[in-house]
Amino acid sequence: MTLSIGTNIKKLRTQYNITQEQLAEYLGVTAQAVSRWESGNGYPDIETLPALAGYFKVSIENLLGVDLTQEEQEKLAAEIVQLMQNGSLKEALSKGRLAIQKYPTNSKIILSYVSVIIVYTSPKGTPVPEDEKNDLVEEGLVLLQRVINSNDDAMKLPTLLLKATLLGIVGRLDEAAQAAGSLPHINFSRDFVMPRYLKKKEKENFIISILPNLLANMGDLIACLEQSYLDNQRTDSKLTLFGYNYDVSERILAMWNATYGNRPENIERKRAQIIYLLIHVIVVKHASEAGDIDKSLRYLEEMIESAAAVCNSNETPAECNPNELIKGMLSFFMEMDLKDEDIQSHNIAYILYYYYYKDGFFKALENNPAAIDLFEKLKTLAR
Repeated sequence: MTLSIGTNIKKLRTQYNITQEQLAEYLGVTAQAVSRWESGNGYPDIETLPALAGYFKVSIENLLGVDLTQEEQEKLAAEIVQLMQNGSLKEALSKGRLAIQKYPTNSKIILSYVSVIIVYTSPKGTPVPEDEKNDLVEEGLVLLQRVINSNDDAMKLPTLLLKATLLGIVGRLDEAAQAAGSLPHINFSRDFVMPRYLKKKEKENFIISILPNLLANMGDLIACLEQSYLDNQRTDSKLTLFGYNYDVSERILAMWNATYGNRPENIERKRAQIIYLLIHVIVVKHASEAGDIDKSLRYLEEMIESAAAVCNSNETPAECNPNELIKGMLSFFMEMDLKDEDIQSHNIAYILYYYYYKDGFFKALENNPAAIDLFEKLKTLAR
Protein backbone atom coordinates (compact mmCIF):
# COMPACT_ATOMS: atom_id res chain seq x y z
CA MET A 1 0.00 0.00 0.00
CA THR A 2 1.40 3.39 -0.95
CA LEU A 3 0.42 6.69 0.61
CA SER A 4 0.31 10.06 -1.14
CA ILE A 5 -0.85 12.01 1.88
CA GLY A 6 1.88 14.68 1.57
CA THR A 7 0.93 15.46 -2.01
CA ASN A 8 -2.74 15.51 -1.08
CA ILE A 9 -2.23 17.86 1.88
CA LYS A 10 -0.31 20.30 -0.31
CA LYS A 11 -2.92 20.09 -3.06
CA LEU A 12 -5.82 20.68 -0.65
CA ARG A 13 -3.98 23.46 1.18
CA THR A 14 -3.39 25.22 -2.13
CA GLN A 15 -7.03 24.79 -3.12
CA TYR A 16 -8.12 26.35 0.17
CA ASN A 17 -5.54 29.13 -0.27
CA ILE A 18 -4.02 28.76 3.20
CA THR A 19 -0.41 28.77 4.32
CA GLN A 20 1.50 26.03 6.07
CA GLU A 21 1.54 28.26 9.16
CA GLN A 22 -2.27 28.64 9.15
CA LEU A 23 -2.80 24.89 8.81
CA ALA A 24 -0.24 24.20 11.52
CA GLU A 25 -1.95 26.61 13.89
CA TYR A 26 -5.32 24.92 13.34
CA LEU A 27 -3.83 21.48 13.99
CA GLY A 28 -1.67 22.54 16.92
CA VAL A 29 1.60 21.51 15.25
CA THR A 30 4.56 23.41 13.86
CA ALA A 31 4.82 24.76 10.33
CA GLN A 32 7.95 22.64 9.96
CA ALA A 33 5.87 19.51 10.61
CA VAL A 34 3.46 20.46 7.83
CA SER A 35 6.42 21.09 5.54
CA ARG A 36 7.85 17.64 6.30
CA TRP A 37 4.50 16.01 5.52
CA GLU A 38 4.22 17.77 2.17
CA SER A 39 7.77 16.89 1.19
CA GLY A 40 7.28 13.23 2.06
CA ASN A 41 9.76 13.26 4.92
CA GLY A 42 7.16 12.35 7.53
CA TYR A 43 3.51 11.62 8.15
CA PRO A 44 0.89 13.11 10.47
CA ASP A 45 0.21 10.95 13.51
CA ILE A 46 -3.04 8.99 13.47
CA GLU A 47 -4.74 11.30 15.99
CA THR A 48 -4.23 14.24 13.62
CA LEU A 49 -5.84 12.58 10.59
CA PRO A 50 -9.50 13.17 11.60
CA ALA A 51 -8.86 16.87 12.13
CA LEU A 52 -7.02 17.15 8.80
CA ALA A 53 -9.78 15.34 6.91
CA GLY A 54 -12.47 17.37 8.65
CA TYR A 55 -10.70 20.66 7.86
CA PHE A 56 -10.53 19.87 4.16
CA LYS A 57 -13.96 18.15 4.12
CA VAL A 58 -12.66 14.90 2.64
CA SER A 59 -12.63 11.31 3.90
CA ILE A 60 -9.52 10.09 5.67
CA GLU A 61 -9.08 7.48 2.95
CA ASN A 62 -9.06 10.20 0.28
CA LEU A 63 -6.62 12.23 2.35
CA LEU A 64 -4.29 9.24 2.65
CA GLY A 65 -4.56 8.42 -1.03
CA VAL A 66 -4.83 4.73 -0.21
CA ASP A 67 -4.54 2.46 -3.27
CA LEU A 68 -7.68 0.56 -2.33
CA THR A 69 -11.09 1.33 -3.74
CA GLN A 70 -14.03 2.04 -1.48
CA GLU A 71 -15.78 -1.05 -2.83
CA GLU A 72 -12.85 -3.25 -1.81
CA GLN A 73 -12.80 -1.78 1.68
CA GLU A 74 -16.51 -2.39 2.06
CA LYS A 75 -16.00 -5.96 0.88
CA LEU A 76 -13.38 -6.47 3.57
CA ALA A 77 -15.75 -5.13 6.24
CA ALA A 78 -18.49 -7.42 4.92
CA GLU A 79 -16.18 -10.44 5.10
CA ILE A 80 -15.56 -9.74 8.80
CA VAL A 81 -19.32 -9.59 9.42
CA GLN A 82 -19.85 -12.78 7.41
CA LEU A 83 -17.36 -14.68 9.54
CA MET A 84 -19.09 -13.39 12.67
CA GLN A 85 -22.53 -14.45 11.42
CA ASN A 86 -21.19 -17.89 10.55
CA GLY A 87 -19.98 -18.28 14.13
CA SER A 88 -16.26 -18.10 13.24
CA LEU A 89 -15.61 -15.47 15.88
CA LYS A 90 -11.90 -16.01 16.45
CA GLU A 91 -11.26 -15.96 12.71
CA ALA A 92 -13.35 -12.78 12.45
CA LEU A 93 -11.31 -11.18 15.25
CA SER A 94 -8.06 -12.10 13.53
CA LYS A 95 -9.22 -10.81 10.15
CA GLY A 96 -10.51 -7.63 11.76
CA ARG A 97 -7.20 -6.91 13.50
CA LEU A 98 -5.26 -7.36 10.27
CA ALA A 99 -7.71 -5.15 8.39
CA ILE A 100 -7.39 -2.36 10.96
CA GLN A 101 -3.60 -2.58 10.90
CA LYS A 102 -3.68 -1.93 7.16
CA TYR A 103 -6.58 0.53 7.11
CA PRO A 104 -6.70 2.04 10.59
CA THR A 105 -9.17 4.81 9.76
CA ASN A 106 -11.85 2.97 7.80
CA SER A 107 -15.02 3.42 9.84
CA LYS A 108 -16.88 0.44 8.40
CA ILE A 109 -14.01 -1.93 9.10
CA ILE A 110 -13.74 -0.60 12.66
CA LEU A 111 -17.45 -1.00 13.31
CA SER A 112 -17.44 -4.50 11.84
CA TYR A 113 -14.53 -5.50 14.07
CA VAL A 114 -16.13 -3.98 17.18
CA SER A 115 -19.35 -5.86 16.39
CA VAL A 116 -17.33 -9.08 16.50
CA ILE A 117 -15.87 -8.06 19.88
CA ILE A 118 -19.41 -7.54 21.20
CA VAL A 119 -20.64 -10.95 20.07
CA TYR A 120 -17.45 -12.68 21.28
CA THR A 121 -17.58 -11.09 24.75
CA SER A 122 -21.36 -11.17 25.19
CA PRO A 123 -22.60 -12.88 28.38
CA LYS A 124 -24.79 -15.11 26.19
CA GLY A 125 -21.82 -16.46 24.23
CA THR A 126 -19.01 -18.83 25.12
CA PRO A 127 -17.40 -17.67 28.40
CA VAL A 128 -14.34 -15.48 27.80
CA PRO A 129 -11.63 -14.98 30.48
CA GLU A 130 -12.21 -11.71 32.31
CA ASP A 131 -8.82 -10.24 31.39
CA GLU A 132 -9.29 -11.02 27.71
CA LYS A 133 -12.81 -9.58 27.76
CA ASN A 134 -11.65 -6.35 29.40
CA ASP A 135 -8.74 -5.98 26.96
CA LEU A 136 -11.02 -6.48 23.95
CA VAL A 137 -13.59 -4.02 25.25
CA GLU A 138 -10.90 -1.38 25.87
CA GLU A 139 -9.52 -1.98 22.38
CA GLY A 140 -13.01 -1.57 20.95
CA LEU A 141 -13.60 1.67 22.86
CA VAL A 142 -10.34 3.15 21.57
CA LEU A 143 -11.28 2.26 18.01
CA LEU A 144 -14.77 3.69 18.36
CA GLN A 145 -13.32 6.95 19.68
CA ARG A 146 -11.27 7.07 16.49
CA VAL A 147 -14.49 6.98 14.46
CA ILE A 148 -16.10 9.62 16.70
CA ASN A 149 -13.08 11.90 16.21
CA SER A 150 -13.27 11.49 12.44
CA ASN A 151 -16.52 13.51 12.27
CA ASP A 152 -18.00 10.85 9.98
CA ASP A 153 -21.65 11.80 10.44
CA ALA A 154 -22.93 8.67 8.70
CA MET A 155 -21.21 6.50 11.30
CA LYS A 156 -21.99 8.56 14.40
CA LEU A 157 -25.17 6.77 15.51
CA PRO A 158 -23.99 3.15 15.06
CA THR A 159 -20.73 4.11 16.77
CA LEU A 160 -22.57 5.45 19.83
CA LEU A 161 -24.76 2.34 19.92
CA LEU A 162 -21.73 0.03 19.83
CA LYS A 163 -19.99 2.13 22.47
CA ALA A 164 -22.96 1.83 24.84
CA THR A 165 -23.10 -1.93 24.20
CA LEU A 166 -19.40 -2.43 24.92
CA LEU A 167 -19.60 -0.45 28.15
CA GLY A 168 -22.64 -2.46 29.21
CA ILE A 169 -20.80 -5.75 28.68
CA VAL A 170 -18.21 -4.83 31.33
CA GLY A 171 -20.77 -3.35 33.70
CA ARG A 172 -19.87 0.31 33.20
CA LEU A 173 -23.56 1.15 33.17
CA ASP A 174 -23.35 4.87 33.93
CA GLU A 175 -20.99 5.39 31.00
CA ALA A 176 -23.16 3.17 28.79
CA ALA A 177 -26.22 5.23 29.66
CA GLN A 178 -24.31 8.42 28.88
CA ALA A 179 -23.32 7.10 25.44
CA ALA A 180 -26.88 5.95 24.77
CA GLY A 181 -28.15 9.35 25.91
CA SER A 182 -26.34 10.93 22.96
CA LEU A 183 -28.55 9.00 20.53
CA PRO A 184 -31.56 10.86 19.07
CA HIS A 185 -34.98 10.69 20.70
CA ILE A 186 -37.34 8.27 18.97
CA ASN A 187 -39.58 11.18 17.95
CA PHE A 188 -36.80 12.42 15.65
CA SER A 189 -36.19 9.08 13.93
CA ARG A 190 -36.84 8.42 10.28
CA ASP A 191 -39.38 5.72 11.07
CA PHE A 192 -41.57 8.11 13.06
CA VAL A 193 -41.24 11.24 10.92
CA MET A 194 -41.22 9.94 7.34
CA PRO A 195 -44.74 8.41 7.27
CA ARG A 196 -46.24 11.87 7.79
CA TYR A 197 -45.07 12.94 4.35
CA LEU A 198 -45.61 9.85 2.21
CA LYS A 199 -48.56 9.33 -0.10
CA LYS A 200 -51.20 6.73 0.68
CA LYS A 201 -49.74 3.52 -0.80
CA GLU A 202 -46.16 4.54 -0.10
CA LYS A 203 -47.13 5.32 3.48
CA GLU A 204 -48.79 1.93 3.95
CA ASN A 205 -45.86 0.01 2.46
CA PHE A 206 -43.33 1.96 4.50
CA ILE A 207 -45.17 1.44 7.78
CA ILE A 208 -45.59 -2.27 7.09
CA SER A 209 -41.86 -2.53 6.33
CA ILE A 210 -40.79 -0.99 9.66
CA LEU A 211 -43.31 -2.77 11.90
CA PRO A 212 -41.25 -5.94 12.57
CA ASN A 213 -38.28 -3.96 13.87
CA LEU A 214 -40.45 -1.62 15.92
CA LEU A 215 -42.39 -4.48 17.46
CA ALA A 216 -39.23 -6.46 18.18
CA ASN A 217 -37.81 -3.48 20.05
CA MET A 218 -41.09 -2.94 21.88
CA GLY A 219 -40.91 -6.58 22.96
CA ASP A 220 -37.44 -5.99 24.36
CA LEU A 221 -38.72 -2.97 26.29
CA ILE A 222 -41.59 -4.99 27.74
CA ALA A 223 -39.14 -7.71 28.83
CA CYS A 224 -36.79 -5.11 30.36
CA LEU A 225 -39.70 -3.55 32.25
CA GLU A 226 -40.77 -6.94 33.59
CA GLN A 227 -37.23 -7.82 34.66
CA SER A 228 -36.94 -4.46 36.41
CA TYR A 229 -40.13 -5.25 38.29
CA LEU A 230 -38.76 -8.62 39.35
CA ASP A 231 -35.50 -7.02 40.47
CA ASN A 232 -37.38 -4.41 42.50
CA GLN A 233 -39.38 -7.17 44.17
CA ARG A 234 -36.06 -8.76 45.17
CA THR A 235 -37.06 -12.14 43.78
CA ASP A 236 -34.75 -14.64 42.17
CA SER A 237 -37.05 -14.93 39.14
CA LYS A 238 -35.39 -14.34 35.82
CA LEU A 239 -36.92 -14.06 32.40
CA THR A 240 -35.86 -16.92 30.17
CA LEU A 241 -35.78 -17.64 26.45
CA PHE A 242 -35.09 -14.32 24.76
CA GLY A 243 -35.76 -12.72 28.15
CA TYR A 244 -39.47 -13.50 27.74
CA ASN A 245 -41.43 -15.40 30.38
CA TYR A 246 -44.93 -16.76 29.70
CA ASP A 247 -46.76 -13.55 30.59
CA VAL A 248 -44.35 -11.33 28.65
CA SER A 249 -44.54 -13.61 25.59
CA GLU A 250 -48.34 -13.44 25.52
CA ARG A 251 -48.34 -9.67 25.93
CA ILE A 252 -45.89 -9.28 23.07
CA LEU A 253 -47.93 -11.54 20.80
CA ALA A 254 -51.05 -9.53 21.66
CA MET A 255 -49.17 -6.40 20.61
CA TRP A 256 -48.20 -7.96 17.27
CA ASN A 257 -51.76 -9.13 16.60
CA ALA A 258 -53.32 -5.78 17.50
CA THR A 259 -50.83 -3.87 15.35
CA TYR A 260 -51.22 -5.95 12.19
CA GLY A 261 -54.98 -6.33 12.56
CA ASN A 262 -57.21 -8.82 10.77
CA ARG A 263 -56.65 -8.01 7.11
CA PRO A 264 -55.59 -11.28 5.42
CA GLU A 265 -52.62 -9.72 3.62
CA ASN A 266 -51.31 -8.24 6.88
CA ILE A 267 -51.73 -11.54 8.72
CA GLU A 268 -49.57 -13.20 6.08
CA ARG A 269 -46.96 -10.46 6.31
CA LYS A 270 -46.92 -10.85 10.09
CA ARG A 271 -46.50 -14.61 9.89
CA ALA A 272 -43.55 -14.21 7.51
CA GLN A 273 -41.51 -12.38 10.17
CA ILE A 274 -38.84 -14.44 11.91
CA ILE A 275 -39.33 -12.64 15.24
CA TYR A 276 -43.04 -13.45 15.24
CA LEU A 277 -42.20 -17.10 14.63
CA LEU A 278 -39.58 -17.21 17.39
CA ILE A 279 -41.96 -15.68 19.93
CA HIS A 280 -44.34 -18.54 19.15
CA VAL A 281 -41.56 -21.07 19.72
CA ILE A 282 -41.09 -19.51 23.15
CA VAL A 283 -44.76 -19.24 24.11
CA VAL A 284 -45.57 -22.81 22.98
CA LYS A 285 -42.89 -24.07 25.35
CA HIS A 286 -44.04 -21.85 28.22
CA ALA A 287 -47.73 -22.70 27.79
CA SER A 288 -47.14 -26.44 27.57
CA GLU A 289 -44.85 -26.48 30.62
CA ALA A 290 -47.46 -24.48 32.55
CA GLY A 291 -50.01 -27.22 31.77
CA ASP A 292 -52.06 -24.90 29.56
CA ILE A 293 -52.29 -27.50 26.80
CA ASP A 294 -55.24 -26.08 24.86
CA LYS A 295 -53.56 -22.73 24.59
CA SER A 296 -50.21 -24.28 23.72
CA LEU A 297 -51.86 -26.18 20.85
CA ARG A 298 -53.35 -22.95 19.47
CA TYR A 299 -49.97 -21.30 19.65
CA LEU A 300 -48.34 -24.37 18.08
CA GLU A 301 -50.74 -24.24 15.13
CA GLU A 302 -49.92 -20.57 14.57
CA MET A 303 -46.20 -21.33 14.93
CA ILE A 304 -46.44 -23.81 12.08
CA GLU A 305 -48.42 -21.35 9.94
CA SER A 306 -45.67 -18.80 10.59
CA ALA A 307 -42.94 -21.33 9.72
CA ALA A 308 -44.68 -22.01 6.41
CA ALA A 309 -44.94 -18.29 5.69
CA VAL A 310 -41.28 -17.71 6.52
CA CYS A 311 -40.19 -20.56 4.27
CA ASN A 312 -42.36 -19.32 1.39
CA SER A 313 -41.63 -15.61 1.78
CA ASN A 314 -39.81 -13.77 -0.97
CA GLU A 315 -39.03 -10.94 1.43
CA THR A 316 -36.90 -12.92 3.88
CA PRO A 317 -34.46 -15.09 1.90
CA ALA A 318 -32.14 -15.57 4.87
CA GLU A 319 -34.94 -17.18 6.83
CA CYS A 320 -36.02 -19.38 3.91
CA ASN A 321 -32.55 -20.88 3.59
CA PRO A 322 -31.44 -20.34 7.18
CA ASN A 323 -27.78 -19.74 7.71
CA GLU A 324 -26.45 -16.70 9.56
CA LEU A 325 -29.74 -15.43 10.98
CA ILE A 326 -31.15 -18.82 11.96
CA LYS A 327 -27.87 -19.87 13.51
CA GLY A 328 -27.55 -16.59 15.33
CA MET A 329 -31.10 -16.44 16.66
CA LEU A 330 -31.97 -20.08 17.23
CA SER A 331 -28.65 -21.38 18.49
CA PHE A 332 -27.28 -18.28 20.21
CA PHE A 333 -30.41 -17.28 22.12
CA MET A 334 -31.92 -20.73 22.58
CA GLU A 335 -28.54 -22.36 23.30
CA MET A 336 -29.09 -25.15 20.79
CA ASP A 337 -26.11 -26.83 19.14
CA LEU A 338 -26.74 -26.50 15.41
CA LYS A 339 -24.38 -27.92 12.83
CA ASP A 340 -23.14 -25.57 10.12
CA GLU A 341 -24.09 -28.01 7.35
CA ASP A 342 -27.68 -28.12 8.59
CA ILE A 343 -27.85 -24.35 8.88
CA GLN A 344 -26.60 -23.87 5.35
CA SER A 345 -28.66 -26.53 3.60
CA HIS A 346 -32.04 -26.71 5.38
CA ASN A 347 -34.96 -24.40 6.02
CA ILE A 348 -36.29 -23.25 9.35
CA ALA A 349 -39.03 -25.91 9.45
CA TYR A 350 -36.29 -28.54 9.36
CA ILE A 351 -34.46 -26.85 12.25
CA LEU A 352 -37.65 -26.59 14.31
CA TYR A 353 -38.66 -30.18 13.69
CA TYR A 354 -35.37 -32.04 13.91
CA TYR A 355 -33.50 -29.86 16.41
CA TYR A 356 -36.32 -28.62 18.59
CA TYR A 357 -39.13 -31.15 18.54
CA LYS A 358 -36.95 -34.24 18.16
CA ASP A 359 -34.43 -33.00 20.74
CA GLY A 360 -37.16 -32.58 23.36
CA PHE A 361 -37.52 -28.82 23.39
CA PHE A 362 -41.32 -29.27 23.45
CA LYS A 363 -41.14 -32.22 25.85
CA ALA A 364 -44.44 -31.40 27.56
CA LEU A 365 -46.25 -32.00 24.26
CA GLU A 366 -44.46 -35.09 23.00
CA ASN A 367 -47.25 -37.51 24.02
CA ASN A 368 -50.17 -35.31 23.04
CA PRO A 369 -51.93 -36.74 19.93
CA ALA A 370 -53.03 -33.31 18.63
CA ALA A 371 -49.52 -31.94 19.05
CA ILE A 372 -48.01 -34.97 17.31
CA ASP A 373 -50.29 -34.35 14.32
CA LEU A 374 -49.26 -30.70 14.19
CA PHE A 375 -45.58 -31.55 14.38
CA GLU A 376 -46.08 -34.00 11.49
CA LYS A 377 -47.45 -31.04 9.53
CA LEU A 378 -44.27 -29.15 10.41
CA LYS A 379 -42.26 -32.11 9.16
CA THR A 380 -43.88 -31.84 5.73
CA LEU A 381 -42.48 -28.29 5.47
CA ALA A 382 -38.96 -29.40 6.36
CA ARG A 383 -36.51 -29.29 3.51
